[in-house]
Amino acid sequence: MSKSKIVLIIPAICLSYIAFTQDTLFLTGQRKVIAKVIEIETAKVKYRKFDNLDGPIYSLDKSEVLKINYRNGTTDSFS
Repeated sequence: MSKSKIVLIIPAICLSYIAFTQDTLFLTGQRKVIAKVIEIETAKVKYRKFDNLDGPIYSLDKSEVLKINYRNGTTDSFS
């Protein structure tokens, strides 16, 4: 395998790994947030934005969240 092919393959592998290491919140109004879910309370969902995992913790009313797809493949649905 040539060096140029290896240089192209490595970033592709890294990007595919990143794409599967986050949680996805599906919100009302067809909005989507890529995040790391921190906590689900009775009325709130707390998360950190995926592009700033050391940043502030955000919260949404549970009524705004339709479902959460977790990085491990499981899903929570809210109605």
